[in-house]
Amino acid sequence: MMNSLTRSLLWIALHWRTSAVIAGAVGIAATCRWCLETDEVRDQRAQRRNKKELRALADKISTYGRNEAGYLDSMETKVCTDNLLVLGKEGQRELQQHGWNVELRKEIPKDLAHHMGVVDTRIAIERGLEDMPGLQLRYFYAYWELGRFGWSYPIIPDAIFSIRNAFTAQAALEFDRRTETLGVFAQKLLQYRTLLHRHPLSTVIVVAEKSKDIERLQEGLEHIGSRIPLLIVPLEELKGRGLMAVTQPRSHMFGNRTIFEQMEIDLARQQSEEPDKDGNN
Repeated sequence: MMNSLTRSLLWIALHWRTSAVIAGAVGIAATCRWCLETDEVRDQRAQRRNKKELRALADKISTYGRNEAGYLDSMETKVCTDNLLVLGKEGQRELQQHGWNVELRKEIPKDLAHHMGVVDTRIAIERGLEDMPGLQLRYFYAYWELGRFGWSYPIIPDAIFSIRNAFTAQAALEFDRRTETLGVFAQKLLQYRTLLHRHPLSTVIVVAEKSKDIERLQEGLEHIGSRIPLLIVPLEELKGRGLMAVTQPRSHMFGNRTIFEQMEIDLARQQSEEPDKDGNN
């Protein structure tokens, strides 16, 4: 049975950040093959994610395993009020002994606020799944992880993830911090038209950093929503409800739907259109 230290490090690898701001900047990831994990591998990963226990252990490592032991290193940032805790050499050795492919990174991401926002979306989705029995997260890859899979598409999503129960659905995430104009953002989203046909994606989800920006995004991207399966949700709602968060209604559809429900609808629609990929509508 793994000792407390190792299990705490595994929690960091899986969850990327705790309340003390343990960040995804360390670039920790399990060695796995792109979208081809077996049920056995997924089950093993699920066993490692005993979330309640590991969260408690993470608190221990944040005090026990810092600079003195070499399991974690601390870096000061100008963006966050808290220090950034990254994996140290001893922590790297500990995880490698248990089969994890770990890369140490000492540099802080260029856009740390955006980086952390993407990490927050991952945590929100994983935690939300705890209240959705039968629904599993098959994978979640952030933009900084896609390069190792030979990503060659013209657009790089902020993240892509896949869920599965009776069906398997994939979605792309875009985290909006209002750092670019709506026109530029809209042009970026339109590039997903090509990706939706080449990669197994059914839905594009825009996560707004601030709830007050939802109306702006909804109005400014309405014409985009008629061309790609687009959902808009505030980060606060995603944190509170995960994939059960209610998205902004699409202008051509009646009623409110959760992210999960709309992903299922988008997948069914995509599958029904597959025989007509050659343009025969």
